[in-house]
Amino acid sequence: MSKIDEDTLEILSEEAILTFLTYNDQLKHLFTLFLHPNFNAGKKVLTWKEVEEKRFSMIARCFLKLCRINFLIPHCFNVESLQAQMKATIPPLTTEENTFFESSEVIKAYESDKNY
Repeated sequence: MSKIDEDTLEILSEEAILTFLTYNDQLKHLFTLFLHPNFNAGKKVLTWKEVEEKRFSMIARCFLKLCRINFLIPHCFNVESLQAQMKATIPPLTTEENTFFESSEVIKAYESDKNY
C-alpha cells in the first residue's frame, strides 16, 4: 500500500466524509446518470442496485462529462488540478494506469469533449 500524502489526507478529512454522507443519495444518482452504459443510452439502463451488485466503476471520460455538464470545472478548479486529485485519490496500480496520468489523458479527454 502506498504512503498517504497530504492531498489524500485532505480528501479523507472528517469534513469531506461528512459532506459525502450528507449528499450520498444525490451522489449515487449522479453516478448512475453518468455511468457509461446509462449516459451512452440516454436513459437509465442500470439502477444503483445493479451498479452496487456488479461493482461497476465510472470511466474517467464519463467523470469528466459529469464535471463539465454540471459546471464543476473550471468554476471550482482547473482540469490540471482535477487530474492531480484523481491520481491522488485513485493511485495508478498498473503501468497502463500510470501512463494514462503521465501522458495527461484526463486533460486531453476534457479538451476534446469541450463541445459536447
